[in-house]
Amino acid sequence: MNALNLIHEYHQIIFRILNQLIDTKPSAIEQRLSLFEKLKRNFGLLEIITERYFYPQLKKNPETLSLALDTCAELHFADDIIEQLSAIPCDEEEWSAGIHVLKENIEMYFTEEHKLLQRVANDFDVTELEKLSEKVYKEKQQLH
Repeated sequence: MNALNLIHEYHQIIFRILNQLIDTKPSAIEQRLSLFEKLKRNFGLLEIITERYFYPQLKKNPETLSLALDTCAELHFADDIIEQLSAIPCDEEEWSAGIHVLKENIEMYFTEEHKLLQRVANDFDVTELEKLSEKVYKEKQQLH
């Protein structure tokens, strides 16, 4: 598996957790808290990997700069929503509504990131992508 596949894997994990959160009842406080912590952990790992290894390279290329900046903005907006939700009791309606907003934002973020990853797959040569994948996997192991 290369680093691009790992990012897609995180996307799937995060969507699965978001859908599980949306399906929970407000009274399932422990389940919501557990899923939300899992979401924060996985989203944080994805953020570290992409910001450390992909975005800096893509921001250097004038052809991908605008898309990279847009994607980073979506990422940080999702971070802000997660931070706000962390301060709201998870059994409140405001928290449930916030999870829906977060899911919509993350969908936009993943759409933008998918465009970027297609550029990476097309623009990086195989050796460069393999080296990047080694770094990403080493980082992932250290973060777990």
